[in-house]
Amino acid sequence: DPAGCRAAGVPLVRRITGGRAVLHGSDLTYAVTAPTTLPGFGGGIMPIYRALSAVFVRFLAELGCAPQVKAYTGRERAGLASAICFSTPSAFEILVGGRKLVGSAQRLLPTAFLQHGSLPLAPQWALLARLFRGASQAALREQMTDLETLGITARFGEAELRARLVAAF
Repeated sequence: DPAGCRAAGVPLVRRITGGRAVLHGSDLTYAVTAPTTLPGFGGGIMPIYRALSAVFVRFLAELGCAPQVKAYTGRERAGLASAICFSTPSAFEILVGGRKLVGSAQRLLPTAFLQHGSLPLAPQWALLARLFRGASQAALREQMTDLETLGITARFGEAELRARLVAAF
């Protein structure tokens, strides 16, 4: 709902990587760019997603979460598709308690890639339900989670979380 976004003071930006809608403002974001000739980053989009997912699994496990990586099939993703990134699982993205916690998008060029993404710090269900036509706050609660809901932000400040994420890389 573009008019609803304007009224709520939420700017709309289209990313070079495409992907689904992400609500920024209360999240940890990351961006990784590297040549595809670097060990572990060759072979296409899926191997790169897999390599970077391992970083988030390590990061979240060290915070006391039990992260899971589920490799959804194209058919599964199509059946769950939504304009909202965190209500649509993608290959090698991170779930905690069956709910999506890390959203990522990637752009692959012949010799390099860019992958960036977001980890919500606080619940976004209410605002997302308000800004997206047909979105349900109850459904979003079942599909996505955040570091506050998981009890992580009560134990670690944002600066420490950022430092730990960098260290996980």
